[in-house]
Amino acid sequence: LTVAGLGIAELFSIPTVELVLVDSANAPQNVATLTLIIPGVRCKDTAISAGANVEEIAGVIKFVAFASHNRVEITYDPQLTNPASLIEAIEGPVYDAENGEFLFGVFVVTKTIE
Repeated sequence: LTVAGLGIAELFSIPTVELVLVDSANAPQNVATLTLIIPGVRCKDTAISAGANVEEIAGVIKFVAFASHNRVEITYDPQLTNPASLIEAIEGPVYDAENGEFLFGVFVVTKTIE
């Protein structure tokens, strides 16, 4: 029963962070979703930081992070961006407002699911 319960729990994950960048009325018809496993996304704060890395990219529609699973789902317009650009942005430097520095290597994508 424990194994079954854990398997079912995976299906009902609640997002840690959800950023909707384009409302459904303005979203394009043809969208794609990229799912990434990022060990650095492990709490609400790190999920927000990862989302900040992609929210300015043209074509990103929605960013959803499940920190308990180190999983991020990015819905995007494939005519405006692509998986390689999204991964590059996620893995890019993160601005630390506390000390005004850019941090490198904070997020590393270990698995991509398209």
